Amino acid sequence: MKINTEPLTKISRKIPVKYLTLFLSISGVLFLYALSLTQQPIILTNISSLEDYEGKEVTLTGTIIDYTTTSYGSQLITIQKNTTQLTVFSDLPLVCRQGDQLQATGTIQEYKNGWELILSNPKTATIISTWENKTTTIKSIADHPQDYLNIPINTTGIIDIKYDELIYIKDNTGNYTIPLLPPNFPIPDPGTTIYLHATLTYDSTHLRYILTDCTTLKENNLFFEQ
Repeated sequence: MKINTEPLTKISRKIPVKYLTLFLSISGVLFLYALSLTQQPIILTNISSLEDYEGKEVTLTGTIIDYTTTSYGSQLITIQKNTTQLTVFSDLPLVCRQGDQLQATGTIQEYKNGWELILSNPKTATIISTWENKTTTIKSIADHPQDYLNIPINTTGIIDIKYDELIYIKDNTGNYTIPLLPPNFPIPDPGTTIYLHATLTYDSTHLRYILTDCTTLKENNLFFEQ
């Protein structure tokens, strides 16, 4: 059976070239948009091998340990996952705080002998949990201290021993303890259950992990803050 293409040929001749060009352009844009929808960012659960993803768009999460706004209005956010750190670059400042969990999508690139995530768009960065809503147990800190090193954390414990220059906090089982550098506000007596916001650091002099920079401490319904 022979198909008669003569009617289609006549119609195409009647369509101005400019409209045909416009149609092809729109079709091309729609095709590229549909193609982009099928190319989703790579989701990274481990950021220790970032060199394998250089130039690729990825989605990752980490804990904010520091952030700064440049004189140009952009923002550099340092996040940490396990023992690996990464700088996230955003054209616009994000509302965030140390200890928050950040999820971000962008392109991995090398910068000053380190790795940086360039956000695809400031809206691709989301705070998935704030430090106020996340509590880390003393057992978790004691078992895996490197996972929390230099990260502001919340924890709950019982004051075990008070010294002039150091306080020991224990969990409710009494099997795990961690030292705390006393903050500049009153510390309750031993045996008191407290909730605190502090940063875990490593004391190389005494070869131990210690909580420092305690900015918030709560005893029952009483808050102490720096």
